[in-house]
Amino acid sequence: MVAAAEKAESQLDQAPLSALTPLVELVLKIADRHTKGWNAALLPEEDLQGLTPARDWESLRMIAAAVFMAGTAVAVAFFDLPDPAITALLGTAGLVAVSILYGRGARSAFDVVDIVRGRSG
Repeated sequence: MVAAAEKAESQLDQAPLSALTPLVELVLKIADRHTKGWNAALLPEEDLQGLTPARDWESLRMIAAAVFMAGTAVAVAFFDLPDPAITALLGTAGLVAVSILYGRGARSAFDVVDIVRGRSG
């Protein structure tokens, strides 16, 4: 589904007006099937023919952020810093790691933190 959406969206750069209709039709198909509860089949098979599935880098990004933060924790342990400074440095390391790994999508990555803390929406 992601590959089909990316393909339709990429056409907007080349021919914005003629590509808008297929993109809207694709989004409406997805929305219609989602409201019907067809979450495993948000697009019909014919819309997916010839497409290479999009890669999901989420797990790799989360692992890289965790490794970066763990490396920062080990590095900070070698310095004689007060506990509040260590906490601030580790928090900053987490922000930097997520910002670098997610780029413009960093805001959505921070939503995971809200879920862990028990907040939503």
